[in-house]
Amino acid sequence: IDCLGRNYDEVVGNPLLDKFMKDLIIQILAMVSEQERNESKRRQAQGIQVAKEKGVYKGRPLLYSPNAKDPQKRIIYHRVVEMLEEGQSISKIAKEVNITRQTIYRIKNDNDLI
Repeated sequence: IDCLGRNYDEVVGNPLLDKFMKDLIIQILAMVSEQERNESKRRQAQGIQVAKEKGVYKGRPLLYSPNAKDPQKRIIYHRVVEMLEEGQSISKIAKEVNITRQTIYRIKNDNDLI
């Protein structure tokens, strides 16, 4: 305290010390928050891994697949596979069935079509 001022009131009233203390507190709170977030992410990843081992966690079901919930999407899926087998271009298929090229590429890769 002697280095900073002659008495307590002088030390507490110092604006540089006040800013330093506020910055220090903010940094400590930020560090604690970051550690909590990392721990939460670690526990989440651990839970996902356990769920995958149990066969419960499989991600979102595919929108266009042979066993899609929506029968219209199943029809589109089979139409895309049929058009791919005929050798039609990806862009032409995308325009005709009105789905993205990326979805068609996924269907193509899932079915090992060339």
